[in-house]
Amino acid sequence: MLAKYPDRAKVAPMLVSKGYCDAKSQYYHGVKLHCLGKDRFKKIPKLSMIRITPANVHDLTAAKPIITQLANQ
Repeated sequence: MLAKYPDRAKVAPMLVSKGYCDAKSQYYHGVKLHCLGKDRFKKIPKLSMIRITPANVHDLTAAKPIITQLANQ
């Protein structure tokens, strides 16, 4: 969440979405960060991809281009 009050939000207008969170009963102005890491034995996964999407983009919708790109490698 980048701003609690979407009507007054001015942060990253080209990346964010405005919406309502039922669980918290509040409006939001925000983004999602999607990360993909490669598993390494007994180590922290190595980061291989990062994507930022508007908060209202479903996780599966954001993952499809990443999966397609990985399949073509």
